[in-house]
Amino acid sequence: MNTALTFCALLLAATTAPCLAAPSVSEEQMVACAEASLRARSLAGMGRLELVSSAELAPSVLQGEGDVRLRARSVDGMWPRRRVGVPVDVFQGERIVQTRMVWFSVRWWQRVPVYATNARSGTPMSELPTRTAEVDMAGIAESSLSMESLGTLENWRLRRSVRAGEPVLSSDLVQRPPVSRDGAVSLSLRQGPVALRVPATANADATLGQWVHVRVEGAERSVLAKVIAPNEVVIEQ
Repeated sequence: MNTALTFCALLLAATTAPCLAAPSVSEEQMVACAEASLRARSLAGMGRLELVSSAELAPSVLQGEGDVRLRARSVDGMWPRRRVGVPVDVFQGERIVQTRMVWFSVRWWQRVPVYATNARSGTPMSELPTRTAEVDMAGIAESSLSMESLGTLENWRLRRSVRAGEPVLSSDLVQRPPVSRDGAVSLSLRQGPVALRVPATANADATLGQWVHVRVEGAERSVLAKVIAPNEVVIEQ
């Protein structure tokens, strides 16, 4: 007998009068049995689980004789999620005489890194302030990044726009290309033995070996240059 089933059997033994011809199972007993099964499943996770039963249950009135016990079935799918129904079997003796569905609203509070400000898609992580906060992670399919891992993401940027208070997720981020749209680059102009280096701004993302239009500050037109290193482009004549 598993932990949840043992709990449910003890609960009924303590709260149901023996030898009744028509015993009953209260709403509180069914909710407690379902909740115990969910909490047992969540013991390995980090955080604070908050469960609120979200539908009223009429008591189950049973006919005949026999020991009454409850067993919560396992719940398939992602866990924790924001709403979950737990089937609870009502046994009389060795026979299942009823199955009741117990519904919960779920919150899974965890202290995780969150964005400190709103930010647009494309913002480099190196420019994005973060802080820690307690967040409801129920229904979020992936874990939040740790504060330690954020220090290794200097060459990453936002894949989407984010709002202050949202958890920092790996799916929010994408690795920055060697040259980023609207990013600063160093433009080298080479003609024979003569080389000149000036700051410029890239008009688009580009990888090593690609050509990209860049604009020198104060210039009216952009020029086409080749990416030779991160944030470095060159025009050779």
